Amino acid sequence: NILCAFTKRTTLFSYKLFRLVISFFFIKRSIFIADSRSRYKTKMSVKVFAVMWLGLLAVSTCIAEDSKVVCYYGSWAVYRPGSGKFDVEDIDPSICTHVIYAFAGINPDTSEIKVLDPWNDLPDNYGKNAYGRFTGLKSQNPKLRTMLAIGGWNEGSVKYSKMASSSTTRSIFIKSVVKLMQEHGFDGFDLDWEYPANRGGSPQDKKNFALLVRELRKEFNLHGFLLSAAVGVGSDKIDTAYDVPALAQNLDFINLMTYDLHGSWDRETGHHTALRPRPEEVGNQRKLNLEWAVARWMQLGAPAEKLVLGLASYGRTFTLLSSSKAGLGAPTTGPGSRGPLTREAGFLGYNEICSSTEGWKKTVNPQIGAPYVSKGNQWVGYDDLESIKMKSQWGKSLGLGGAMLWSIETDDFHGLCGQGKFPILNTINSIWRGGKPVVVRPTTDRPISSSTTTTYPAPSTSTTTPSTTTITITDGTIQDCRVNGFIRDPRDCTKFYHCYQTSEGWSSAAFNCPERLVFNAKGLYCDWPKNVPDCGIIPY
Repeated sequence: NILCAFTKRTTLFSYKLFRLVISFFFIKRSIFIADSRSRYKTKMSVKVFAVMWLGLLAVSTCIAEDSKVVCYYGSWAVYRPGSGKFDVEDIDPSICTHVIYAFAGINPDTSEIKVLDPWNDLPDNYGKNAYGRFTGLKSQNPKLRTMLAIGGWNEGSVKYSKMASSSTTRSIFIKSVVKLMQEHGFDGFDLDWEYPANRGGSPQDKKNFALLVRELRKEFNLHGFLLSAAVGVGSDKIDTAYDVPALAQNLDFINLMTYDLHGSWDRETGHHTALRPRPEEVGNQRKLNLEWAVARWMQLGAPAEKLVLGLASYGRTFTLLSSSKAGLGAPTTGPGSRGPLTREAGFLGYNEICSSTEGWKKTVNPQIGAPYVSKGNQWVGYDDLESIKMKSQWGKSLGLGGAMLWSIETDDFHGLCGQGKFPILNTINSIWRGGKPVVVRPTTDRPISSSTTTTYPAPSTSTTTPSTTTITITDGTIQDCRVNGFIRDPRDCTKFYHCYQTSEGWSSAAFNCPERLVFNAKGLYCDWPKNVPDCGIIPY
């Protein structure tokens, strides 16, 4: 852990020092071999190689260990029937770096944190003490960090807006949070206010939320607590709710809710975790995807390493107007049927999807990078193991801080679908925590079968492609886009481009940093000019 902490903070220095040490070994070796036997030269070469290999292994191991796998736990799953029931003891503490207990709430009269299910959460009056059992998971994995989330969709926004509106009520709230966390042994706190300045909130919420986070950070520093937030990714939410530079400065990490981008509230089918827009999408529709959301947060000043990519262990479902029209953008009449375990219209857990959609038609769209299935008038858009791999590889290639799963209790935690227990979480770990690369290929539409595997076009680092796209730089020159990732405009530091590969070749998207910020090509985010000394022209 000490080595990894050192590596994280001094990567460049460590690399230069490593090269210096290796050079020293080679110099010593070259001086000595003039009067040595050849067998010593061989031994010395082996030693030099061993030192190099161990050094590189230490660095790569630290990078892998530094990636987060954040697991939300929906505590209401304890009330689900049959094989859907999921209690604290069903959590595998070895496959998450951080587990977050959802949810606590807020008392609108006092502005203090509120326990939403005292019988389940607390030990009082013969309660089940889920808080204590949850934080006790650290006895099985001392490296695990246990956190408590407040908010969620059902809590609304008005109560949080009121609490954040004055320094007095914010102080009351913060003191109550610290007290509760100390009483039950939580390591950190997650803010899931959905959403500041929305759903009845005040336009001042954007400023007040940033103040709340700053004041929490100051108090948490005294106790060593972690602080994170789950944030919206729609353009309307980002622009009205979040002071991104202020949040990025004071949060340990930011959980991007890159799911629920479509659902039964729409009048047509759409995939709720689309990676990229489809060619036929226009206007704001082209912003409802992971690629746009991540780029926008980075554009507004969030460092890539603080962003945690949200992945979903569930699908969004629709009832089709006509079974003959079952593609993306097909007209619908409302949510899909309830599942036997989650019992929520318009929603199916992965554990329900993998066990009950045998024989449904499965389709993979190369732009959205995820499957959907249909049968009769029912339609489900979700992520399977291949799309989880592909999105994880994409997020890792951008230098993001890790992946977050909403939520652990709808993974196939019993292993009933023949993929082992927690197949989604294990797939996430295989990419983010040092697993081997996944080789995948395009596929055609076909019905689901237990004997077949659907594969996807993966993010590629190859420079040999069937076609390329070109970027017109500020001065009118042309630059090829041939590598996945972000590049800065060499003539205007306020502009940058995202290059990505599709099934038809390379494509790109252009972005502008907010006013007075420039693109930091090393950190891959918009930054203050003083932090980007290699910048060229900064037109203001």
